[in-house]
Amino acid sequence: MRSRLQLAAAVAGMAATAMILGACASLPSSGQVPLTGHFGPRLAQQGVVFVPDPPGAGWGPRDIVTGFVIASASADDNFAVAREYLTSQYNGIWKPGWAATVVDPAPNVTLISMSSHVTGGHGPLAQVELTSLHQAILAAPESYEAGHLLVSTGPSVFKFVLTQQNGQWRIDGIYINGAPAPPTQLLLTSPDFVRDYQARNLYFFPAKSSASTLIPDTVFIPQQAGPGAGAQGLADALKTSRRAGWLNEATSTAFPAGTTIDVQVSGIKAVVDLGGTAKKASPAQLRRMAAQLVWTLTSTSYSAPATIRSVELLVNHKAWSPGGIQQPLLPRDFASWVPRRPDARLYFQVARAAAEPQVQAWPAGTAPVPVTLPRIPGHGSFTAIAVSPGTPSQAYFAGCRGKDVYLGPLQRGTPVVRQTLAVNCTSLSWQLGQDGQPNLWVPDGHEILMLAAGGPSGEAGQTVVVTPALPAGDTVTSLQVAPDGVRVAMIVHTGAGSEIMLAAISQTQSNMYLGQNGELVTVGSDILAPLALSWLDPDDLLVLDGSAGAGDRLYQVPLDGGVPAQVITPANTTSVAASDSAVVVGTEQAGRSPAEIQEQIWISPGLNGPWRRLTERGFSPVFPG
Repeated sequence: MRSRLQLAAAVAGMAATAMILGACASLPSSGQVPLTGHFGPRLAQQGVVFVPDPPGAGWGPRDIVTGFVIASASADDNFAVAREYLTSQYNGIWKPGWAATVVDPAPNVTLISMSSHVTGGHGPLAQVELTSLHQAILAAPESYEAGHLLVSTGPSVFKFVLTQQNGQWRIDGIYINGAPAPPTQLLLTSPDFVRDYQARNLYFFPAKSSASTLIPDTVFIPQQAGPGAGAQGLADALKTSRRAGWLNEATSTAFPAGTTIDVQVSGIKAVVDLGGTAKKASPAQLRRMAAQLVWTLTSTSYSAPATIRSVELLVNHKAWSPGGIQQPLLPRDFASWVPRRPDARLYFQVARAAAEPQVQAWPAGTAPVPVTLPRIPGHGSFTAIAVSPGTPSQAYFAGCRGKDVYLGPLQRGTPVVRQTLAVNCTSLSWQLGQDGQPNLWVPDGHEILMLAAGGPSGEAGQTVVVTPALPAGDTVTSLQVAPDGVRVAMIVHTGAGSEIMLAAISQTQSNMYLGQNGELVTVGSDILAPLALSWLDPDDLLVLDGSAGAGDRLYQVPLDGGVPAQVITPANTTSVAASDSAVVVGTEQAGRSPAEIQEQIWISPGLNGPWRRLTERGFSPVFPG
């Protein structure tokens, strides 16, 4: 199964709520999605107050159903206006929580039958069907927890049974695809969901690992929840083992089963009291719980900046703080737990037409210096290079030419391992495995190969075949593993073009696979011809779009549903790399011969420049990773 998560451009202004948002490039079939995606552009409308109308006198069944769905977007006074559309009996049954079911912006609402038959004291009956071509459900274990938005496959039909109460039509029951709707059913159109819910990050650890590595996982909470309820819903979502979403099997929580969490918000500080089984947790486990709480409660998003800046932690009503850290706890206290790409050295190739491949390194603040390569056979430059994280004396180098991939220690004359692919090599990326050893990830057409630089028995080049759940004929052309070692961003070529996809690396003792049940999700659907990508930070990608033909449109693509933003770069950009504090691009001007091609490397301290030329002869820049 392949699911698609789509992030589209923002549409500002209140009038956008009335738009039919059907202009997205491709529609998801299942899986996790963020605020936008298959329903259309993101709507940035924080602060908009929505006041629905109550039912009017003499409204027909179809008007009542339409009015109820619209009014359901207002949770004021426990959905007071929406309840006016219900019979007194169904009003007592309906208990909506945060877990909304999201339908198309303008679903089809049809009166299917009406009867004057009177039974059981009821008046005339009517049935109205609301049909949505797409449906998403905010999946949360509890009614008031942050949840993941999951897409279901195919159209959904909601049947409303209405009866007359005091001479007016009112809803007396709701059915979904023939089954009674749960009492917590909250039905919202996608523009209402986008307006009323905000994206936030939960933070988890790699599954089955003791590494101090926090991985963001996007969830949603209603704007109306307020700081206190919203913080409680986020904290409660950290302790559950019944999570949904594409990162579920690849991540885990430090909170033991049976933990209780009480969150009180005072201004910009959250006071969190841990109880239950957390009272018996070791200091090391409490430290991990503290890291999750601090980063989750202070996380920001494009839809809403964080209102909580610090956390005061209590365990069984008594103040507790990790050793060496004073209360209140701040994100910077655990900043090293959220991995970013190092920027100590930038590597790039020079002299494409030279007989022997040449690579230089640029240590920050100095001039580029030649790099001593391992003993790689053949001649000519590489189509892709990658250097593993770590000091130069510990690093591994990988380069590919044609169908051959070479990897070995970044030292003069050392032997290399060669792996021959089924297709020409186009991309390389290093991942630090749970054992601390670097693994090289290489797209190989429909499959992905993971090559071990050195295993526990020294088996350099040991190959693991990882098959993502792609339809036959789809191929991976570019791949970058995130610095956290769990998430992978890919460019996948399909029959309809190219897409940017995310997957999580999950592993058992005998198998490695991409994502829960092989699930992939799509981001950046507005980028029609992605050429290259790089992780900018834990929450954003940099993607080079070649749809204009010039290949110089670079976009920052937030993974939380934010607006993709164009980054102004030097003309004719053909490649991109990013680190913790620098963005680097390669540019190319055509020449009459390979020797006359003008290839330059440009560097900027951030997305807003300024850009300066690092070298007049260089291409394929990469940071370690």
